[in-house]
Amino acid sequence: MGVLSSATAVLLALLTPGIAHAETLDQRQEDTSRGTVVVNQTATNAQTFTSAISGTLNRVDLYLQNNSSTHDVIMELHNVTTDGAPADLLSTYTVPIGNIPAFPGGWVPITVNQPVTAMAQYAIVLRGQDAGYVQWDGADNNPYLGGNNWYRSPTWTKDFFLDLGFKTYATGVGAQTDVSVSLSATTNGILFPTVTFTATMSNTGPDLAARTVLYLRLPDDGSVTQVKLSNPESCTSTSGYILCDVGDIASLQNKSVSFQAKITSPGTHTVNATIYSPNIEANPVNNKSSATCSADTTTAFVTC
Repeated sequence: MGVLSSATAVLLALLTPGIAHAETLDQRQEDTSRGTVVVNQTATNAQTFTSAISGTLNRVDLYLQNNSSTHDVIMELHNVTTDGAPADLLSTYTVPIGNIPAFPGGWVPITVNQPVTAMAQYAIVLRGQDAGYVQWDGADNNPYLGGNNWYRSPTWTKDFFLDLGFKTYATGVGAQTDVSVSLSATTNGILFPTVTFTATMSNTGPDLAARTVLYLRLPDDGSVTQVKLSNPESCTSTSGYILCDVGDIASLQNKSVSFQAKITSPGTHTVNATIYSPNIEANPVNNKSSATCSADTTTAFVTC
């Protein structure tokens, strides 16, 4: 995801209804069990995020583990390029090495003071100062749709599927929504029937959910094949996943996206759906859903 120009972002923030927030949890990626990166004097990593608040970023929490570093770590906030890579430096902060726990690691709060604009994207950059290293834990399978992990080697490279553990806290004005997704699967036919997966998305408000994105993760074993999109103008299908630009969802509005596929491998196969909109999310628990189908290659029956 790219960044809006500062003028456009400010205009959108002024025109979009919002709620004044004292310091509140804005963006988050709290799954730290399925991925990690190394940070030291030769390995710099970043996590981008999309602010939901126009105001001041007050605090950033990172999930870190000190393996062997003896020097303080440097955290920087950057804006990003049009393709989402870290760009100009905005502010710099020192993370005392004594604040970073050893194994198994933990959340490290970092006090910051950085103006931010709703719907604009920023990068949290972490770099070390010695040959020892700190681990920044996260998760694969693209759990946060408002940004990505980037690593510098020597230019910035995006890891689409990895997101690092972070939480941002900000004060200001931002839209508040409760978007949700429910994924269902139905079959049509008898022998190895076509399966239709439908993601129904809703927003209970109170504000409009802008720039909503739907991410559909297919099984890693390639068992869901012959994917046919019902919304090819807004969705792209790549090996292993489908990404859809849903656009805006008004308060109390529903939208749906569907695709058809074949399942010809034996066993159970699960498709996972995640919805994201860069707003203050009232209930992140209902942002995910899944649908499971079982195939019997002996009888050629598929049930969902």
